[in-house]
Amino acid sequence: MTLFGFYARETGREGVLGGVSVPTPLWYRQQGHIATALGTQRKEEAELIRSRNDLARAINQHAREAETAQDQILVYEEGLLKQAQEALRIAQLSFRQGASSLLDVLDAQRVQRQITVDYNLARFELSLALTRFERALAVHSKTSKRTDERHGHFFWPISKSMRASCAPTKLSERDW
Repeated sequence: MTLFGFYARETGREGVLGGVSVPTPLWYRQQGHIATALGTQRKEEAELIRSRNDLARAINQHAREAETAQDQILVYEEGLLKQAQEALRIAQLSFRQGASSLLDVLDAQRVQRQITVDYNLARFELSLALTRFERALAVHSKTSKRTDERHGHFFWPISKSMRASCAPTKLSERDW
């Protein structure tokens, strides 16, 4: 906005004139800057969407890994550990009665110990999967501006049995 004024004198006339001018551009010459800014904005929005998708994929992958490890642990707990222990008990009893050799007992012990090692490895894998899962959720909670309005934070279903199966167990001296 510009103020202006002037004084004019002609023969026989005098005059004072004043005014205000407001420039109104008929075309805006900064279209390139606007287009650049809009392009940058779209690029950043696309990068944000890609990051969120990558994070959601990682969360889902780690959740599936934890579920798979939990399923393996259940197989060991519901069958394999008990079967290996029973096979060892039968082999020892059979050896005491003279029906089988020492090699049969040693083989049953080897199998029982290998199953115990595999079971503990599955528990370790579950612990790792849950750690990766929780780390991905922490990244999600740091980057996400949305929260669950009812609870105030993000929930992901982790069963208590998954967490409990990562707890350490005591092995007897006989297991070694």
